[in-house]
Amino acid sequence: MPKIRKNEPVYADVGHFVSAFSMIEALTHMLLRSITGMSDNIARIVFDGMRINDVDTRIRRLLPLSNFPTDIQGRIIRLLDQLREITKMRKALIHSVGFADDGKWHSTNRLTAREYAPFELTTFEPNAINSATLDLRAMEDEIQEIMQNSLAGFPVIDYQRYAWQYKPLSPKNPRPKRPHNQV
Repeated sequence: MPKIRKNEPVYADVGHFVSAFSMIEALTHMLLRSITGMSDNIARIVFDGMRINDVDTRIRRLLPLSNFPTDIQGRIIRLLDQLREITKMRKALIHSVGFADDGKWHSTNRLTAREYAPFELTTFEPNAINSATLDLRAMEDEIQEIMQNSLAGFPVIDYQRYAWQYKPLSPKNPRPKRPHNQV
């Protein structure tokens, strides 16, 4: 593993990404509360401890039963589809051993994989991290707009004109995977 260089600009990119993702986590919880119509106190009990994937699933299941117009439901699903891709990126970016080198962010599960042989190494260019952050900020605007205006009967800005910037990456597996039962 290369020596850690603390002056790499990619550290700031990762920080902006983490900040944007945490905001989306909070907003998806708020959207779920809006869809159900639950009071804050009840929602805190019912949805306590739910992670982003659980919230995503609940929104998808409850959305058809909601008062949201069909076109708004479609926009929420489009947003959640992209959020799923970014959530996969976040897992590799944040929940693996990560380090900056040569202006890029590298993440590996080498120390936590069940076996040494099938470990993954994913390299994130700053552009990919920044694109995901831009998408998260656009999602933030769209979710707030939907919650504020759609439920109040006001027109909603059409954010679908915004093309998602982040395109999913495939992790590089430097060694071929072996079945877990082989040694």
